[in-house]
Amino acid sequence: MRGLLGDIHRPVLVAEVLDNLRFVSEGGIFVDATLGFGGHAIAVLEHFPNSTVVGIEIDDETISLCRKRLAPYGDRCRAIRGTYGDLGDLLSLAGIAAVDTILMDTGVSSFDIDTPERGFSFSLDGPLDMRYRQEFGLETAEAIINHENASYLRRIMRDYGEVPFAGRIASAICSRRVNSPIATTLQLVEVVRRAVGGRIGRMKLEGLLAQVFQAFRVAVNRELEVLEAGLRQGIDHLESGGRLLVICYESLSHNLTKRVFREYERGCICPKEVPVCVCGRSPKARILTRRAISPSAAEIADNIRSRSAGMRIIERL
Repeated sequence: MRGLLGDIHRPVLVAEVLDNLRFVSEGGIFVDATLGFGGHAIAVLEHFPNSTVVGIEIDDETISLCRKRLAPYGDRCRAIRGTYGDLGDLLSLAGIAAVDTILMDTGVSSFDIDTPERGFSFSLDGPLDMRYRQEFGLETAEAIINHENASYLRRIMRDYGEVPFAGRIASAICSRRVNSPIATTLQLVEVVRRAVGGRIGRMKLEGLLAQVFQAFRVAVNRELEVLEAGLRQGIDHLESGGRLLVICYESLSHNLTKRVFREYERGCICPKEVPVCVCGRSPKARILTRRAISPSAAEIADNIRSRSAGMRIIERL
């Protein structure tokens, strides 16, 4: 089933990616740092016949399926198992010093969300896992939810999901797990529902649940730490004139991306009272998008899950 779904998977902002990527060297290299089922990679290979694509994907099953889809392109494309948090090491192991364009899509795969065993969905019953790769040795969401104290749980929900009633929900989790562990997604949903009671309507409850599940997913996979590492390594491995394209879906990743981009664009960091620059710092890149590029109305109508996507771009000087 997953293979069949992969054949019809629709990546977001494809036209916008093609319009904004840049090849600055002969036989340019495009890195799809979140390869998935290869939608963006195939679009680049088709649109730019002289390009080479390097794809990075964390999930074993997905990368196996994607390699089959990319087989017709021969040695123009290779897929590497890993995550963009290790982008620099992965490129070095592949013998690549610098590339022309890197794409990072920070979203969760639709198929991960729709696979109950992964535990990402609040509408499907499954184990509270939430790890992108189960052999990474990370704690599951179940372990965090059942063993951390209320203060820590509240902080996770507040910092990683901007969850209203975070304190109330954390207390409810700690009370509920006294009798038996919270082991499934729907058990967590029921705890949240009981904690907020009649304070919010059904539609707002769904939004709240999305925030709660996002918070624990981000915590489990250390997503912000991995994203920051990927952003820095990505910019550092661009050719002069090369571009990093980052697709974000929520405020946490947008804000982190903006902060790192501004740091690389900034030149002198000397205090204002110092009349002559002594730091010697110069800008390493320039931001090309002061506001994120959003999907068109037609794309949103065709793929509702694209509605929250926004792409930010920085160019290496």
